[in-house]
Amino acid sequence: MNSKISRITAFLVIALTALWSASCTEDVFVTPKVFGKITGKVIDNVTKKPLSDVLIKLNPSGRSLLTDTTGNFFFDSLAVGSYTISAEKPSLYNEYVTVEVADSQNPVVTIYMSEDIKSNRAPTKPTNPIPATGTALSGVNGQLFAWTASDPDRDTLTFDVYLFKEGGSPTTPYRTDYNNDTLFVDNLEYDKTYYWQVVAKDKREKVFSEIWTFKTPKFPSLNYVFARENGGVYQIYAANDDKSVVQLTTQGSNWRPIMSPDREKIAFISNRATSLQIFVINRDGTGLRQITKVPVSGLLPLDLSFSWANDGSKIIYPSNNKLYSINIDGTGLTEVARAATGQQFAGCDWNEATKTIVARTTGETVYDNELIIINSNGSKETVLKSSRRMSNPVLSIDGGEVLFSMDINDFRDETGRQADARLFELYLNDRTLRDLSASTGNNSNNAIKPAGTNDLDPRYSPSGQDIIFTNVLNDGVSVPSLYSTNLNGNRARVKILSNAQMGYWRQQQ
Repeated sequence: MNSKISRITAFLVIALTALWSASCTEDVFVTPKVFGKITGKVIDNVTKKPLSDVLIKLNPSGRSLLTDTTGNFFFDSLAVGSYTISAEKPSLYNEYVTVEVADSQNPVVTIYMSEDIKSNRAPTKPTNPIPATGTALSGVNGQLFAWTASDPDRDTLTFDVYLFKEGGSPTTPYRTDYNNDTLFVDNLEYDKTYYWQVVAKDKREKVFSEIWTFKTPKFPSLNYVFARENGGVYQIYAANDDKSVVQLTTQGSNWRPIMSPDREKIAFISNRATSLQIFVINRDGTGLRQITKVPVSGLLPLDLSFSWANDGSKIIYPSNNKLYSINIDGTGLTEVARAATGQQFAGCDWNEATKTIVARTTGETVYDNELIIINSNGSKETVLKSSRRMSNPVLSIDGGEVLFSMDINDFRDETGRQADARLFELYLNDRTLRDLSASTGNNSNNAIKPAGTNDLDPRYSPSGQDIIFTNVLNDGVSVPSLYSTNLNGNRARVKILSNAQMGYWRQQQ
């Protein structure tokens, strides 16, 4: 009996032990949970540039974050499974992407976002113009233009600026895709009514301002005209001093400005027509017109000059061995004189009081010069010969003196450089010369030409009591300046303008 019970008890122990062992074995082989990650980048679909501050939402996890400055985002510790990523940013269409996170697979996602056209708000209308409508400007260069505009979406704005004169066309913008709300404007015309308008633009829309208007000042009364060289190109300017300079020409190279007798027009030599021709403009730079068709020509282009007739109806100019006159409307070309064999005309001046022309001719070089008087009957008289370089002659008001510059040094080179050019007056009655660059004997330092410089291209003032001339170092590269001096006093030299040459007096101060 006891033996039987013992056998039953042993069987139960064995069974329970087997059951326990089986239970423990099943727990050891349960599959563990697996986690992964998602890496992504958001890019603008148009510019292909990364987008920062995009809101990224991950479902079903409920997690969210913003992309960094490089457009990147990252989620980790994700259980395997399917996820939906949404990308949201104001003014852009929302984008959605579904990805699978699987064992040993970590997806990399690129999301492209595009502008939501319907969400774009237009820029504000440009306002607060400077200059405001009705403004009278004080000048024509360096004028400030400004306006106010903004964008409710904080889009970057660009502007088209229209600027046109009364009677002109607004079809061509003065500036396009301009990225600032201030602008400095140069080269406006004097005494004109102008209109201007600003168009504000974001990526999708344009908004037009009102049309504003302003007026420029009348052209100032400036005493001098002159040429200024920059990089081998010459332009014509007018000024009273270095602070009041107005540029009158811009196209081609232009030099030797000479005022008409009424002081309202300026004639000059220009290469804008390929060959050298004489052009005329009004004193404010408007009304350009070509006078000559037969070119101005001679030994050295910058050495050439011409003259108005005293009544302003004609211009007399050189063309190789001939001297011509032509009406200022371009008609009536007439040969006035012909140079001696082997000679060419370089410049001239006409005097109504004596009905004579004084002219300079050159031989083989600019150092071979003659001054001749051409009388009204066509006869010629040589009044001075020189083997030194000279400027073109100018007759005094009464026609009794000839003003010019001449180098007193025997220096020669192929460029025509001068070493000690001085101002001279030639008295026609006795052929004597007066050196106007020399000391007057009163020991005034500012009445003497500085050593190592050249005095060049003198011209009488309208009253005939003063002269204007160029002074420059004789090194052949320095920048010239304009000076004036009186003829009947201590001849003090007064500097008028820097970086100026070939000066002409428009009117007496």
